[in-house]
Amino acid sequence: MDFYVVLDRAGRRVARRRRAPGRVGPSHRVFREESVKWFQQKYDGIILPPKPKVKRTMHRKK
Repeated sequence: MDFYVVLDRAGRRVARRRRAPGRVGPSHRVFREESVKWFQQKYDGIILPPKPKVKRTMHRKK
């Protein structure tokens, strides 16, 4: 079964809200490596290598 997860810390809405937006400080940001490490420790998860991307060509109608 394939699935994906989006990890955020509380307070992310601060940067995305329309009224009175702010900035998320560098110590509060979540990076990919940090998220993967947390997932592996917390759930004993296995991270598979990504699938190679398929190049798609754009065909234009004449």
